[in-house]
Amino acid sequence: MSGVFVDTSALYALFAPRDSKHREAVAILRELGRARPPLVTTDLCLVEAYVLVHARTGRAGLLRFRKALSSSAWLEIIPMSPEHQANAWSLLDERTDKDYSFVDAGSFVVMRILGIERAFTFDDHFSQEGFDVLKARPKAH
Repeated sequence: MSGVFVDTSALYALFAPRDSKHREAVAILRELGRARPPLVTTDLCLVEAYVLVHARTGRAGLLRFRKALSSSAWLEIIPMSPEHQANAWSLLDERTDKDYSFVDAGSFVVMRILGIERAFTFDDHFSQEGFDVLKARPKAH
């Protein structure tokens, strides 16, 4: 699969105009829109994003965020199976030198299973794990 994994940090940055990465996230999404690769995330990333949006924008923001995501036919949400979760725990046990979260490890597991090498994220852990992190192209002057 030549898709792109969408991490919590990108989901939040796209939704929150006051986020420091909002403009960059919008620019990356525009670039992705030209090629239209499949966009994939996990249910764990989605829950993590819901918690973050709720904490920072309140219930009304959470409901707007959920509505925006549920209307997207472009983003596929992969459920974390018990096997995915077990593999995420194994990865955390192996990477004692890294400060990965369980959600990060689950994302890496799913990316590898699906053959996804690119991530739309602002989390350095993805590049530490060897994935290509999308960056906005500088604007031509």
